[in-house]
Amino acid sequence: QACAKIAGGLLLLLVFAGPVVAVLSELAARLGVSAFYVAFLLVPPTTCAGEVVAAYTYAAKRTRKSMTTLLSTLQGAAVVNNTLCLGVFLCVVHAKSMAWEFSAETLPVVLVEMAIGMSVVCRGRLTLFDGVCALALYPASLLMSWML
Repeated sequence: QACAKIAGGLLLLLVFAGPVVAVLSELAARLGVSAFYVAFLLVPPTTCAGEVVAAYTYAAKRTRKSMTTLLSTLQGAAVVNNTLCLGVFLCVVHAKSMAWEFSAETLPVVLVEMAIGMSVVCRGRLTLFDGVCALALYPASLLMSWML
């Protein structure tokens, strides 16, 4: 059953990935901005919808333990997702012998991953302030990418 669900998800990905990329590219062209920024803003919330539902379930319990679990889960998922995507991206660049021209886009991702990783490792209990700081890293990384 798990293999069937994975195969179904892969099929959906194959069917919808091309049109989504085309829509994001067209949106970026109409807005007059780089497609990177449009994708940076719109793709993460849509691809993490399952995590948002799980987060809502944890948040509905309104206990200190559930909130800490919620924030730790979301931070872990973000780090794993970013690491996986960055690793695949680096493998493609290496395999195709492409020139490296993506430092401005990559550096903020790595710095945010390090900041989130350190906050999780160094803190025993996460607070609302930790959550606000983690949330603030998203627009900060976009701004950093734009400035570089």
